Amino acid sequence: MTVRASPTRRQVILASVATGALLVAPPAKAQVALADFMALSQQLAGPWDLDPDIGATYLRALTADPTTRATLDSLIDQGDDGSDAIADLKRTILKQWYLGTYEEDGQPAVATFERALMWRALGFEQPIGTCRGLTGYWSEPPTN
Repeated sequence: MTVRASPTRRQVILASVATGALLVAPPAKAQVALADFMALSQQLAGPWDLDPDIGATYLRALTADPTTRATLDSLIDQGDDGSDAIADLKRTILKQWYLGTYEEDGQPAVATFERALMWRALGFEQPIGTCRGLTGYWSEPPTN
């Protein structure tokens, strides 16, 4: 036969406090919505059409770091507070879209080359070094 000891007064109080803290703590915020990130990106990047698949890659990379995720949450929820962290995040988002690159685990990665906004901003119809067809395709007018 096993005899169980009654909880001490200290254990009961600590359990009550812990339970109360759980009841009043705000729920953990869900992952930043892609739609919110795309709206923010559109606001920062300008009049370009942004690809949501590429945006999902950038968002995943940004939210992998808890500090950056908290800054992104703050920017989306409360707007620009003028802090250095917000300014750095905005520059990072613009860099991602215009260069087509991002960082993953501290290493540079390429999300896109052809869809990077730098080409459109510079007025190129297509990125330098890409081919649109067979040799001589440039002798015909574009078929946009």
